[in-house]
Amino acid sequence: MYINQNRYVECIKLTDTHFKNLKNKYDVNLLEAKANAYTGQAKYQKADSIYKQIMLSDNYKKSNNYIKQNVIGNYATLKVYTGQYNEAIKLLHQAIDIKTPENRADSANIAALLNNLGYIYDKTAHYIKALNLYKKSIKLKEKIYNKGHRELIATKFLIGSIYLRFNNFDKALEINKEVLNVPNITDEDKGLRYNQKARIFLYSEKYDKAIYNFEKSLKYKMKDNFRATILSNYANALISKKQILKAKVQIKKAIQLRQKLYKSNKNIHLINEKNKLIKVYILEGKLDSAEIIAKENLNNLQNISYNGLRLDREQNLLLLSIINVNKNKFSQANRYFFKLFESYNNVILKRMVLISERQKNSVLDKVSNYNDVFISTLYDNKSFRTEKNIQQVYTNITLYKNLTTSAFIHMKKQILASNDDKLKELLNEYIQLKKIYSKQENQNKKNTKEIIEKIERIELQLTAQSEKIASFINSTKTSYSDVIKKLNKDEAIVDFTYFRYYNGKELTDSIYYCAIILQKNKKPQIEFLFKETDIINKFKKESLNSKKTIENLYNYSTEKCLYNLIWRPIEAKLENVKKILLSPAGILHRISFDAIQKEDSHYLFDNYHFEYLSNSKNRTANNLFFNSSDISSIAIFGDIDYETDTLRMKQNSMKYKNLKRGLSNLESFKNREWSQLSHGSSEIKTIQSTLSKKINNVNIYTKSKANEEAFKNLGQQKSPDVIFVSTHGFYLQNKFKIKKNNISSSMFRSGLIFSGANNTMRSVKIPKSIEDGVLYSYELSNLNFSNTKLAMLSACQTGLGDIDFQGVYGLQRAFKKAGAQNLIVSLWEVSDKSATEFTTTFFEIWTEGDKNINLAFRETQQKLKNNPEYSVYDWAAFIILE
Repeated sequence: MYINQNRYVECIKLTDTHFKNLKNKYDVNLLEAKANAYTGQAKYQKADSIYKQIMLSDNYKKSNNYIKQNVIGNYATLKVYTGQYNEAIKLLHQAIDIKTPENRADSANIAALLNNLGYIYDKTAHYIKALNLYKKSIKLKEKIYNKGHRELIATKFLIGSIYLRFNNFDKALEINKEVLNVPNITDEDKGLRYNQKARIFLYSEKYDKAIYNFEKSLKYKMKDNFRATILSNYANALISKKQILKAKVQIKKAIQLRQKLYKSNKNIHLINEKNKLIKVYILEGKLDSAEIIAKENLNNLQNISYNGLRLDREQNLLLLSIINVNKNKFSQANRYFFKLFESYNNVILKRMVLISERQKNSVLDKVSNYNDVFISTLYDNKSFRTEKNIQQVYTNITLYKNLTTSAFIHMKKQILASNDDKLKELLNEYIQLKKIYSKQENQNKKNTKEIIEKIERIELQLTAQSEKIASFINSTKTSYSDVIKKLNKDEAIVDFTYFRYYNGKELTDSIYYCAIILQKNKKPQIEFLFKETDIINKFKKESLNSKKTIENLYNYSTEKCLYNLIWRPIEAKLENVKKILLSPAGILHRISFDAIQKEDSHYLFDNYHFEYLSNSKNRTANNLFFNSSDISSIAIFGDIDYETDTLRMKQNSMKYKNLKRGLSNLESFKNREWSQLSHGSSEIKTIQSTLSKKINNVNIYTKSKANEEAFKNLGQQKSPDVIFVSTHGFYLQNKFKIKKNNISSSMFRSGLIFSGANNTMRSVKIPKSIEDGVLYSYELSNLNFSNTKLAMLSACQTGLGDIDFQGVYGLQRAFKKAGAQNLIVSLWEVSDKSATEFTTTFFEIWTEGDKNINLAFRETQQKLKNNPEYSVYDWAAFIILE
C-alpha cells in the first residue's frame, strides 16, 4: 500500500520492523518491497544491492515462477531508471521466458513485461520492435480487461507515440481521439492525452495548436514526472514561436520537478531538461552559464550506458562546440566537434541497415544539422579552415551522400544473392505492398492504414534478416587517404555540398554551397561559393525548353553567370588538372558543367574531362571503366507506338501475364499526348546494326511491343548488361525541394513513356490486367537491374527530379535503387534529331574502338561539338554518372 501511494520512507521503516521480528532475513517479498522503495527514492545503488541479495538467496531460488518473474521485472525497471538499457532488455527477456500458469494474473504480468520491453526499444529508437511488442501486449490485455481499462488504454497511447515518431500524424491523432473518448478516464490520463495531442501538433509544426493543448494538459492534476515531461514539451513549442523567456520558465519548472524526483544529476530525463536550458542560454548569450551546465551534463552522461539511436551525449557535444565557437575558443570547439562526429558516425554505420527508410532520413536530417553548424563555423572563421577540419567535412559529406539508397541496395542485393527463398518471397511481398500503397496514395485514396502496418511489419523482418546476412559498415568505410591514393597527378576531386547557415544561435533559412577540392600531394581545400537563391532564381526565369534559353543560361554574360558563381573560385585552386571527378549536390544536380562558358568563350569541356559521381569516394570502385568487349547482352526500346489501341495492348501483355500490374492515372497528365519520335525508327536500326557486329544477344522492342510489361520483365530474371531506351521522359516540377516525408510523391512526378500511353492521357478505360504505358520512377525503383552495367535514356529530362541532401528523387534514384551501375541521362529537353545523333554516335565510337564508356561518351560530345550544325544545347544535354 505504501509503495502504491509513493510513501517510500514509511515502507522502508515497516520492512525494517518486520525483519527485526523475523528469523528469516531473506524474505523475498519484504526485500523486494524495500528495493522498490529505494528505487522510488532514486537511491539506485541501495536498490541494486538488495535485488542482488534477493537473487542469490535460497528463498528466491525456492520461490515459484510468478515471484521470480516479478523480481526480475522490477529489477529491469531499476536498470531503465539508471539508463542501463542493455541489462534491462536481458532481464525482461529472461522474465518473459519464465513459464507460468496461463491464468489471468500471469497473463497480465506477461503483458506488462512486454509493455516494458517495448518501452525500452521505444526509448532506444528501435521503433518497429517497440510497436510489435506493444501490439503483443494489447492482444493479451484485450483478453483480460474491458475496452476502457486504463492498462489497455495506456498501451494504445504508447502505440500512438510510435506513429508520431514515424510522422504518421493522422494515425497518431486517430489513436489519441480514441483514448480521449474512453468513459471514466482519470484527470491524469486526460492531461497525458492532451499532451500527446499537443505533441502531434508540435511535430507537424502547428505550434499555436500545440501550445493550446499543452496549456490544457497542464490544468489537470498528475504525477510530477508526467508534469515535468509536459512542461518540457511545452517549452519546445514556445521556443519554436520565439517565446524564449516564457519557455525558460517552463524548463526551470521541469528541472525542479526532475531534481525532486531523482535526487541525482545522473538521470537521462534531467539531463535532457538541462540541455533545453543550455539552448535558451545560448539564445540569450549567457555562454558561461550554458557551458557550466553542458560540462556537468557531459560528465554525468559518461556513467550512463544506453544503446540504439539515442543521441544524448552527441547533443551535449554539439552544444559545447557551439558555446566554444561563440566564445572564439576554436581549439576547444574543435575537440568537441571531433568527438561528436566520431560518436555520431559510428552510431549511423552500426544502425543504418536496421531501421526503416523513413527513420534513415530522419536520422540523416539530424546529422545534416550537426554538419551545418560545423561548416558554418568554417565559413565564418578562416582560422578554423585547417587541413584536419576540411578532411572532416569531406568524411561527413561522403558518408551521408546517397546513404539511404546505398543501404536499400545493400539489403536488396544480399537478400537476392542468398539461398533463402522465404526471405526472397518476403522481399517480393514488401515491394508489391509498397506498389499498392503508392498507387492508392497517388490516387488520393484514404484507406491505406492496414497496408502501412503490413509494410512496417515486413520491413522489420527484412532489416532483422539483412543484419545476419552482411554488415553494412564494410561497404561504407572509405577513408580520405584511400581516396587520395587513387588519384592521378592530373586529376582532382570536386565534391560539392550545401549547408543551412548557423548564425551562432540557430539555423537560418539561408542555404550556401561550398566545394571540397582534393588533389594528389596537396592539402585538401574548401571553397565557399554562392547562396542557393542566386541559382534557383535563374532556373525560375528559364523554362529550359529551347536552344535559346539553354544558351542564355550557360553563357558568360554577367557578374553572376554560372562560371563566376560556381567554377571560377574552384578553378583558381586547380593546378595542372585535366580530369575532374565531380560529385554534385542540391541544385547543382541540374547543371551540365561541360556547358558552362568562360569569359574567353571557351566551355569548361575544352579545359576539363568531367566524371560525374554520386559520391566521390565511389571512385575507388572503378565502376566507370568497362569496355564494350565486357558486354554480352543489350535490350533496346525505341520507335514506340504511343497510339497502340487497348486491344493490341492486351494482346501484347499476354506474354508477361505473370507480372504484377503497376500504377496509373496521375492527374497532372490529363489531356497531354505523346507524339511519335520522327527519328525513332532510324535511330533503332542504326544502333541495332552497330551493336550486332560485336554483341550476340541484342533484343529489340519497338512499336506496340515496346510496352511497359516488356521493360518490367527485364528485371524478372538476369537483367541485360546494357539497357537503352529511346522515348519521351517526364519530370513534373514541384519547385526544387521535396516536402518532408513525401519522397514517394516525388518519385511519382518523373518517369518514362511506353506503347499505348496516349490511352491513359485521353482517360480511355484500360483493362485492369495490363499496364498503362506510363512507368513512374517509383515503379522502376522496385525492379532488379543489379546485372546492368549501363542504362542509357535517350529521352528528355531523364536526369531531373526533386532534390534534397541525399540527391535527386527521380529516374536517377530509381535506376540506382534498381541496381544499375551507370546512367546516361539528359538535363533538359532535347530535339529528336540531336538525341538520335548523340546516341548513334556514342554506340558507334564505343563498339568500334572498344573504349571504356567514359572516353566513348566524351568523344561523342567532341564530335557533335565540332559539327557546326549543333550547339551546346545539343552536345551538352546528356551526362554520364555512376
